[in-house]
Amino acid sequence: MLYSYVTTKKTPRYETIKDIYLPVQRNVAVVGGILSLEPQYRRILKENNFVPRIYNRNKSNLRVKVAGTDVIFLFIATVSHKMAQEIRKAANGFDIPLVTVSPSSVSALKRSIDELFVDGAGI
Repeated sequence: MLYSYVTTKKTPRYETIKDIYLPVQRNVAVVGGILSLEPQYRRILKENNFVPRIYNRNKSNLRVKVAGTDVIFLFIATVSHKMAQEIRKAANGFDIPLVTVSPSSVSALKRSIDELFVDGAGI
């Protein structure tokens, strides 16, 4: 079983992503990644009934923009330190699960999404 580093406001810890329970309407933020792969990220997320918000570049008030999401996927290989730090603060402040994904490939995103599901049935 694959493990990802998931942080919440209470304590950062390593755990299986299957322990994260998401509501039926899932809004996700994807931070970082490769700009030319954005349409493929969006397609994969929509196929899995996610409402994607993809941020490839540092934008003003990024912390506020990710506030309404249920989970954040952070591509750590293609994101600046400043942007990663801002996202980590937002995840801790708003108590949003943060899933770090490496490398910034489509298959790595698929693996992380598959780990969110329990027995393929979702949640």
